[in-house]
Amino acid sequence: MAGAAVLVAGGLAVLPASVPASAALPGGNGRIAFANSGIGTVYPDGHGELSLTTDDADTAPAWSPDGARIAFASTSSGNFDVWVMNADGSGAVDLTGGSAAADTAPTWSPDGSHLAFQTDRDGNNEIYVMDELGGDQTNLTNDPGEDSLPAWSPDGDTIAFVSHRDGDDEVYTMDAADGSDQTDVTNDPDADRAPNWSPHGRSRRRPQPGVLTERAAHRVRARRGVVLDG
Repeated sequence: MAGAAVLVAGGLAVLPASVPASAALPGGNGRIAFANSGIGTVYPDGHGELSLTTDDADTAPAWSPDGARIAFASTSSGNFDVWVMNADGSGAVDLTGGSAAADTAPTWSPDGSHLAFQTDRDGNNEIYVMDELGGDQTNLTNDPGEDSLPAWSPDGDTIAFVSHRDGDDEVYTMDAADGSDQTDVTNDPDADRAPNWSPHGRSRRRPQPGVLTERAAHRVRARRGVVLDG
C-alpha cells in the first residue's frame, strides 16, 4: 500500500524484519551503535570503532533522531535501567533509577522529546513513556498480559509493541499520546514479535485535512520560541 507504514510479524506483511537486538541503525553522525561487552560505535566501513561503556550487561543501544545521544539499558545501578549518554560516551545519566524494576528496550520518539521502554515495575512487563530527561513516566498499556518491545511510528502518533495478552505473542498498535485504541494487527496463532516501522510510513491515525493536531501545534509554537506551561 503506497504511503502506508507496514509491520512484518509471524509471516504477515504488516512491519519489515527488524535489525538485530545487538545493533542499532546509524544516527545522524553516520555511525552504528552496537552492544559487545558494553556499548560501542563504528562507521559502516568498519573503521573508527569506539568503546563508550564497559559494563558487559549494557545492551539495546538506540540513537536519538539527531544522532547526538544514545539510549541504552544497563545494570550499572544494580538492576536494568534506561540510560542516555552523549554520542561520545560522555554525560551518561540513569533516567529510570528510581525504580527497582527491570527497565529495558528504549526507543526514541521521532522528534527526540520522549522515549518508550518496557518495564516490569507493575508486576509484569508494560510499555511506558517518559520525556527525554526521565520525567513523567507513564504506563500506556495497563494490561495483565506481557507487553514489550515498543517501536515508535515515524510520524510519532503510534507505538507498535508485542503483547501476550491473548495467550500468544501478537503485534499491537496504540496511540502514543495516551495508550488508547490498542489493536491486535497480526491476530494469528503464530508468535509475532519484533515490530519495526518502515522508514517513511505513516501510521493509521491521520489528522483530518486542514486540521492542525495539538502535537503539531506544539511543535510549531516551540519552533517560534513560545514556551508552554506543562
